[in-house]
Amino acid sequence: MALRRKTSALLAVGLVSGMASPVAPLAVAQELTTQSTSVTHTCELVKPWGLLGAKNQGTIVSPETVVVRYPAEVAPGEVFTAYVQPGAAAMRTTDGRQAGLLSYDIAFPSNSTNLAASYNGGGSGYSIPGNGPALVDRVAANGQITTEGPFARISGGATAYHGANSRTGDAVDRWKAGMQVGANTDFRFPEVALKMRAPVSLASGSTITTALKAAGQSGSSTDPTRNTIQGAEQGGWGTERTNYYFCGSSANAGSLSTTTVNSSLPRYLAKTTTRMVTTETLLPLTARTTDLTAEVSSTEDLMSNIRPGGMNFTIRHKATGQVLATVPNVTVGSNGQATTSYTFPALTAGSFRDEYEVLATYAGRVDDIESSTSEPVTVSVGYNEVSANVVLTSTNGALVGGTMPVTLRAAFALPSGKSAPAGLAIQLFRNDLPHGAPIAIPPGTTSADYTFPTDTLTQTEETRTYRYRAEIVPVISGVDRFVGGSATPVAAIVVGSNPGSPLPEGGQGSVDLEGFFRAPQLVWDWLTGSIGQAGRFSLGFADN
Repeated sequence: MALRRKTSALLAVGLVSGMASPVAPLAVAQELTTQSTSVTHTCELVKPWGLLGAKNQGTIVSPETVVVRYPAEVAPGEVFTAYVQPGAAAMRTTDGRQAGLLSYDIAFPSNSTNLAASYNGGGSGYSIPGNGPALVDRVAANGQITTEGPFARISGGATAYHGANSRTGDAVDRWKAGMQVGANTDFRFPEVALKMRAPVSLASGSTITTALKAAGQSGSSTDPTRNTIQGAEQGGWGTERTNYYFCGSSANAGSLSTTTVNSSLPRYLAKTTTRMVTTETLLPLTARTTDLTAEVSSTEDLMSNIRPGGMNFTIRHKATGQVLATVPNVTVGSNGQATTSYTFPALTAGSFRDEYEVLATYAGRVDDIESSTSEPVTVSVGYNEVSANVVLTSTNGALVGGTMPVTLRAAFALPSGKSAPAGLAIQLFRNDLPHGAPIAIPPGTTSADYTFPTDTLTQTEETRTYRYRAEIVPVISGVDRFVGGSATPVAAIVVGSNPGSPLPEGGQGSVDLEGFFRAPQLVWDWLTGSIGQAGRFSLGFADN
């Protein structure tokens, strides 16, 4: 049976007493204090293939002086940052071995609301494949990455695993990954920014303390909760195999900084913003049951503390103002969103579509986080609107004997997958009044062209403008309501028989074309009338 060799090594470092000194104040008026703490590490070195003679001088890392910058005092509820940087170290080797897969774990305070851990630069002496910066992940006690883990891990993206033995994971040159350091090379891990919030419930004088993971523990290859540092070294026969080491930290690493909560300072209530994110605001009768979603957010990175607050939804009839329902205390997820299912009422008698107003209120937490209410959104429930595309064009004859014929055609088309139901028709309007009888559209039609009976316009003494549009006569079929109309009217103008009669907008006489084309209203008719719809511009003059 394959064996593994373990050697315990205690690496002492220079005794550096804790000291405090003020640094420049933060933008939020927090003055930072700096504290340096000497830390030692007890490590377990694991060699592959049961080789004898594990060496205490193997590549075992010992950060010497951990430096923390932190505010000495905060108010209840205040958001603040502590900056932690491991001390300078050197590879403890006498035979030219190199190291890789380095990682280092820092503990968030156990009594704060822990918000974020981020890379803050300042490291030196190491390399990472691709020359990227060191990574800072949130991890659980077993080292697994998790969004809200209580520990911050510095690494190069790949780390030594736990439980290394003589035949698992000791492949040739496996140490050449993640964060790497050359033999006998001085190096330093980068600084990590730990962003957190002082709970409002802490009594005055309570302290918030940063620490290293596994403070007071000796390292273990089988118990990841006991390790502050993990790594691997070039080892075995020359470079054939990889050795692993796991290091805990001395007990004094359990108190690297102390921030005091001062309840005499004004309690800070976190601010939030709530918005409705529901996009399905036009509902058919067959889908009156739908999900309503709202989102709460904060610029203060408080999601882990926000979630217990809960979301309340209010549904109100928009026309009457009547509150139909209140859905309370809907759970807020890790993304800040809360979703509830709601069934809107059936249509009001005689209505094609009813409108409702929906808003959400994040409840907040008493003496902790302020509530916030969204702007309302309108949810419309009713028949599916099937909108036909209608394009109206015109062809106009000459003004002869006091009359001018106008022929109007409508190109009709339904959306893909829809066909005309029984009873569908298209109606022509002249000057916003129905003109003539509607033309029936045969059932099953998807697209067609229809010509309306010629409209004969009679010349009068004054110049007149006629505008035409075409609309579908609405029909309900099943859950669909068929509608639609021409987007732009066409215009026909008959110049008055009286030479002195004004043209629209001030032009004089039937031959005063210069004034006619200067008239703003007629220019509108020309741009958006029959020319714009591929018809002819309808201008009739007296037959002299």
